[in-house]
Amino acid sequence: MIIKGAGGMKLSRIKWGYPGINGSGVIINARAESVLDKKMFQGGIRRRRAVIPAGHFYEWSRSKEKNTFRRRDRDTVCMAGFYDLTDAGERFVIITTQANASMIKVHDRMPLILEKGQIKEWLSDDQQVEHLLRQTPVLLDRETAYEQQTLFDLT
Repeated sequence: MIIKGAGGMKLSRIKWGYPGINGSGVIINARAESVLDKKMFQGGIRRRRAVIPAGHFYEWSRSKEKNTFRRRDRDTVCMAGFYDLTDAGERFVIITTQANASMIKVHDRMPLILEKGQIKEWLSDDQQVEHLLRQTPVLLDRETAYEQQTLFDLT
């Protein structure tokens, strides 16, 4: 992941997922709409923002089909996130937002995608955080090895 370092941006390896409340599982995502208000996330979102670059990401549909999402215009998807020091060490979460048209058929949430020119702002410009949290992500391409077919609309 990319974080803000003393001399600018730097790469860092941080484990994914805050420890769950009362030791129950892990928290891997934070909602863009409420992240600034959640006490658990205050330190990370305010002081330790991160960018998680990936070639693609997966999301499973309600029918348990694995879907791959990637950018149409470049090789890297840059997801907004943040990290903090927890009892389990440094951990990060990915920020999610409302699904756009390319995701809604599969899931109602998706990662908050940053554009190339927004990476430095996300990491360093506290004044831009609220604006970036409200943006609609770029449309993505979806691939699946197979897609469940039905003769009838069961919805």
